[in-house]
Amino acid sequence: MPCWPILPFYDMSYFFPGIITNTSLKHPVNEDLMFHVNSAANAISLVLKSYALPPLSNVAIPYFVCDSVREAVQHENLTPVTFDLKDGHTFWTDYNTATLTENKISALVLVHLYGYIHPDTEAIAEFCTQNKIRLIHDVAQGYGIDESKLKGGGAIIYSFGPGKSTIAAEGGLVAKMDEPFYRKHVKTIRPNTWLHWIANQRAKIFIRSRSYEYKSGRLQQVWKKIIFKLHHSSVGNSFFSMTKYQLSMASYIISQLSSLGPERKLRYHILKEALTNHPLLHLPEENGEGLYFKVVVFNFSDNQKLIEHLKANHVPFFRLIDEQKVKLATGPQSINFRKNGACIFEFSSEASIPLEEIKRMAHVLKSYH
Repeated sequence: MPCWPILPFYDMSYFFPGIITNTSLKHPVNEDLMFHVNSAANAISLVLKSYALPPLSNVAIPYFVCDSVREAVQHENLTPVTFDLKDGHTFWTDYNTATLTENKISALVLVHLYGYIHPDTEAIAEFCTQNKIRLIHDVAQGYGIDESKLKGGGAIIYSFGPGKSTIAAEGGLVAKMDEPFYRKHVKTIRPNTWLHWIANQRAKIFIRSRSYEYKSGRLQQVWKKIIFKLHHSSVGNSFFSMTKYQLSMASYIISQLSSLGPERKLRYHILKEALTNHPLLHLPEENGEGLYFKVVVFNFSDNQKLIEHLKANHVPFFRLIDEQKVKLATGPQSINFRKNGACIFEFSSEASIPLEEIKRMAHVLKSYH
């Protein structure tokens, strides 16, 4: 039975295998990876900095999003204003235009989740243009998405971190960035420096930790903690470029995306078939244009009961929001979030997961009652 180790540095209870398993892999750097930063969160911060908004300006973000988006806004001394989920069983945010106007929003982070484009993108982009609201397309999870459908002309953020369509060696990317501003604010990590070495060590640990059935011993766990602490204290929230090693890994993943698509879709549909008409687990509607690297499920039963079932059967999962985060949400702009946020579970359909394991996962999900 596969071992799905917990990677404590990312607070994840799942394990998304990546196709990069060789830390010495060499691949030519993709020249399109022009504006790269040490994390997607810092990419958002950098774009907000480029907008030169007055201090404490209001920035619209979803309730249903990772904490790093809020932290990126706060890092630039701006005020995050959170928006609720849309009605029904969906993971999409309702960027209500009346609330945007009422809160005098200066910038909006439009988050495109799970490899899909937000269904209201065109309307939101048009509203932002008419009301002089700066727009950021947060597509951190979905490199390979159809950029022509990201309306509004705002900056586009991608990630090479965990749980994304481009799991590589960490880092972030900004498309449509002002080059002089980028050159002024992003420091280059030069080869053969202490910081470069630390960043590469962390990247290699990250790759090994994402490999299928990777197991770390006690010494490796200690080494992880040392490197991650050194990396955090060295880089912190500063804007640094990705290293050449990280860029090489990201370039390799990008070069493989077209071949990964059919394998991901096959695994996705095996899990989808098992969940179709399930009395307790519901699949949200999808438009057939996704990247299919994960399956999203709404749980209509007790969350703890489902978690125990999954853990007992060694099925990896992830929840972006848990009960503790839901309790922190208050007010009329969080009604749907409080109702549905903690009910959303993610399961990997990555191409690197063996088909037999996907079939086993499907059987475990189907047997849940």
